[in-house]
Amino acid sequence: MNDNEMMRRVAAGIQNQSFGKLLGLQVEEAEEGRVVISCQKRDDLLQQTGLLHGGVTGALCEAAAGYAGLTVLPEGYSVIGVEYKINFLRAITTDKAYAVAKVIKRGKQLLVMDVEAFNEGSDKVAAKMIFTGTPSGVMQGYPADQKRWLQPGDRVEVTIEGIGTLCSTVI
Repeated sequence: MNDNEMMRRVAAGIQNQSFGKLLGLQVEEAEEGRVVISCQKRDDLLQQTGLLHGGVTGALCEAAAGYAGLTVLPEGYSVIGVEYKINFLRAITTDKAYAVAKVIKRGKQLLVMDVEAFNEGSDKVAAKMIFTGTPSGVMQGYPADQKRWLQPGDRVEVTIEGIGTLCSTVI
């Protein structure tokens, strides 16, 4: 997959995520194993002293990590966060913040990403995150553009070769 296709996948992921849209996240760069996501500072994203809220910085870093993981997975997969640790090293004081995420471990069950957040125009790290996520595939029977969580009443069928089909209804 080329970098333009990865940019498209990441941008589409942000547009399909209501929280990413709420924060105004934008993909700046995307290549295999690395993405850069930005967030424009707005009054409704500030804490009481006028700085970008740490929760926004954390969400920016988490999104960058998830989308970096997405670039190393097949089409139709996403990344679900399992754990992260973030250190805030300096305040975000500029009008735009950036998060640069790199995949540092790609396993079958877990992906680990290293993320650094920056003030616009600065090379000094404002926040540092280590993020662990797990690949999540598209549910069987649903097209990739109609991904969703199971809902009460959904009927799930699993066919196991040599045993048969098991059925269950989500309650």
